[in-house]
Amino acid sequence: MRTSAPAVLPIFRSDLQARLLLHLLTSDRGDSASDLARATGAPVPTVHREVTRLAAAGLLRSEHRGRTILYRADEDNPAVAPLRQLVLISHGPVELLRAALADVPGVVVAKVFGSWAARASGEPGPSPGDVDLLVVGSVDRRRLFAELAQLEARVGRPINPTILSEDRWAHSDDPLVDEIRSRPTIDIVGG
Repeated sequence: MRTSAPAVLPIFRSDLQARLLLHLLTSDRGDSASDLARATGAPVPTVHREVTRLAAAGLLRSEHRGRTILYRADEDNPAVAPLRQLVLISHGPVELLRAALADVPGVVVAKVFGSWAARASGEPGPSPGDVDLLVVGSVDRRRLFAELAQLEARVGRPINPTILSEDRWAHSDDPLVDEIRSRPTIDIVGG
């Protein structure tokens, strides 16, 4: 299966390679080629070729568990951290959320917050288990949740929206608003 280079940041050999890197470089667990094929929707032989190339380049470590080979990021390679940032910029939740939320009427402000935003800003810590999303406005919740459900498989993490009214977001006497504003965030819609 041949895929073209990604449009957002066409520095990766293929869109599949970038999606595999996103999955592997933002996860703490090891994944087999079969796991990765399910996550990306690509054929197992194609995924196996890609992860073999990435492991040969020193970006991934492979570990045998019985007859299964598990792949994960090789954190000892100095290229892994900057590559993680590039793949997050090009294929991480930010660009995907921007595209998805453009189709949801009523969104005034949207931001990624929590551990994903903290890691993207350089704060050390474990790989985020989910993506925390703030949505401000009078939105169609059903439409929003449908868009986010489609994205979860591509991002490889649950997306947890927090929906606030414009009035609540505007007032700083709310502990949740204060907490979100005091920590790193990534603007998706608005500012």
